Amino acid sequence: MDKHEELAKWYLRLNGYFLVDNFIVHAGDDTTKINDSGLVSQHTECDLLGVRFPYQRETSGKLNISNDSKLILSQKDTIDCVIVEVKSGNRNQPNSVWIDKDKLHAIEYVVRFFGLLPNEDLIKQVSLELSDSYLSKINNIAFRYIVISYERNRHYSDKGVNYILFEDIIKFIKEVRAKCWLNENIGVHSYKRQWGEFINKIFDLAGSNYGSEKANDLIKKYLKE
Repeated sequence: MDKHEELAKWYLRLNGYFLVDNFIVHAGDDTTKINDSGLVSQHTECDLLGVRFPYQRETSGKLNISNDSKLILSQKDTIDCVIVEVKSGNRNQPNSVWIDKDKLHAIEYVVRFFGLLPNEDLIKQVSLELSDSYLSKINNIAFRYIVISYERNRHYSDKGVNYILFEDIIKFIKEVRAKCWLNENIGVHSYKRQWGEFINKIFDLAGSNYGSEKANDLIKKYLKE
């Protein structure tokens, strides 16, 4: 398990996205990527694909569980389709298919998979816009390319890539999700052991240290172990 990708997955899940992880763009259209034994290689892989629907919310008693404004679109009537890459090292630029204009077909493959556009003309239009500015909006549907990393790449951020930093994710978990029950005077925290060891460890580190910067360092250390 890649802990950074796992954290990104939970961040999206906690913000109401339905997810596909490790999405492979198969290269069946390129004979040079099919070896002698018939193994079809790939053009690229997307760490996460996510869809968030317009009226998504999670309510428990009087608590409307908050989402992260750094991630959630402000337009409330929009279906949000996100293509997410997770960069845990020093490299934080987009994958090559998002830079090389000759690989537009790979972006079309991803857009087509979401299943929200009825014809190839619209798929090509959205893919071109994504390739140029990393964002496309058509009717009530948004398609966005997001990079989650430790630092922003200023060049690609200026070109339109939406960067979410691991620091932002930790802050959201520490200051919003870990404290929401306490803030509403409902309880101290919620039962979530079915979620598994990884995310419970993150919440344990965040919940016991949310009043200080210590949680940030502890969670980053755990991610890198």
